[in-house]
Amino acid sequence: MVALLILSGAGALNHSTKMIWQKVCDKFRVKLEIYTLPDDPLPNYLETLELKSYPSLIINNKVMAVGHPDSQAAEKIIFNLINDQY
Repeated sequence: MVALLILSGAGALNHSTKMIWQKVCDKFRVKLEIYTLPDDPLPNYLETLELKSYPSLIINNKVMAVGHPDSQAAEKIIFNLINDQY
């Protein structure tokens, strides 16, 4: 599974969100790709999602989370996604 985290800048809150998602994804062995707008161009296939809220966590071309979760909320999201696959 690959998760894409789309951030809207490099501020402290976005940095915290990035660290939370990275830690959780590492824990569950999920590859995390991080894009920071406007510096990083998004992959073309993400344009179809028409994202309007950031940060956004994308898995399998679907928005799975929006906003700045705490560690527990992020773990719950990834845990549930992994368990739904089996």
